[in-house]
Amino acid sequence: MLVTEHVSIVQLPVSQTNVSSMFLSTRHSSAHTAITKHACTFIALIVGDEVLRMSSVRTVSVEDLSSIATDAVINFPAEVNRLRKNEMYGLMDAFSIIRSVNVCGEYDI
Repeated sequence: MLVTEHVSIVQLPVSQTNVSSMFLSTRHSSAHTAITKHACTFIALIVGDEVLRMSSVRTVSVEDLSSIATDAVINFPAEVNRLRKNEMYGLMDAFSIIRSVNVCGEYDI
């Protein structure tokens, strides 16, 4: 893939994100975040897959990306959690788990 445009990314304060109110509650924070603890690689793969699918149909906007990322966190696949341990995963290991439960498309990585 050849990148022909530069993207400027601005990090929003946590208070301006769509998911902050769901995960920052002090009373229930561990219960809400436990399903995605150490899931960064998995979430990145799920988001990347959805962006690739959408970009084949239309231009992906910042709003689309925000929605895709929020959905990846909120609807993190239970099938993935049944197979993964609560530890950090590299790209290839995470991809093999995600592919085994058909959460994303098949790509040559």
